[in-house]
This record gives sequence, structure tokens and C-alpha cells, in this order.
Amino acid sequence: MNQVFNTPFTSAVTSGPQQFESVLHSRLSSQIPALQASFTSNYGAIPHVNAASPQDRVMMDVDDALGQENLKTTLVADQGADVILQTADQMENQVAVSTPGSNPFLTAQAQVANLRCQAYMQKMLAAELRQEAGRIAHDNVLVKRRTAATGGINSLITGALTAR
Repeated sequence: MNQVFNTPFTSAVTSGPQQFESVLHSRLSSQIPALQASFTSNYGAIPHVNAASPQDRVMMDVDDALGQENLKTTLVADQGADVILQTADQMENQVAVSTPGSNPFLTAQAQVANLRCQAYMQKMLAAELRQEAGRIAHDNVLVKRRTAATGGINSLITGALTAR
């Protein structure tokens, strides 16, 4: 199983995306600052004040924030999964050399590890739900903009036809 979890794969061919990919595959939360820098260098920074409308700049900022949050969550989740797998390996090794009568202690240790894993998974689920709520809010703003633009175009057409 370790070979499956640690199979190296890369797909980026240019240096910028390769660095981004290696940071993302590092499985270390300590790489979050490098992830942010690499994200900005690959996808660009938010445009300057006069380069885009304020609404567009806000939406770009929200999109970048949600994207980076997803990637950071991935790094933390990967590191957490590695810790859980290491704990499971330690417990298996401990069972192999345990003395008779130590089963209740090992069972308690397993239950504590299971509770930690469940709490961690609940945190990850909550983070995913927050990200999905942000995506839905973003989509709603886009729909409202399109509706307002369509309504404006329809009123112009109606006004033009009425004037004739």
C-alpha cells in the first residue's frame, strides 16, 4: 500500500508549473507559503486598481482565495492522512510484539486514534462545505450580473422598438 500512496507522478513540463506541482505534492503543511507564492507566479496577481472594475477585482480576489484555500486544505489533508497511516502502522507493529493481556490497552489506543481521525475528517468536511458555499455564492453573483445585463439589454431593445 505504501507504494500506491507514494507513487511519484508529474505532468508539468515548464519550470513554473513544475515548482507549483512539486509544492502541491509535498504533502507538507509547512509548504503553504511556497504554495501561495507559486500560485501567484503561475496564475498572476489581482490586476491593479484601474486595470479592472472594482466588482471584477473583488470576484478575482474571491476566486483566488477559494482556489488557494482548496490547495492549502489539500496539503493539510495529505499530511494528516500520512500521520494517520503512520499511527496505524505503529499500532500494527505494536500488536505484533505485545504481551498477552495488553489487548484492552491497545483497543483503547485504537479508539483514541479513531476519534482523532473522525474529528480530523469532520474538520475537513467543514472546510469543504465552506468552500462549496463560497462557490455557490460566487455563482449566484454571476447569475445576478447576467440577469441584470440581460434586463438592461431587453429594456434598451424595448425602448428602441417603442420609439419607432
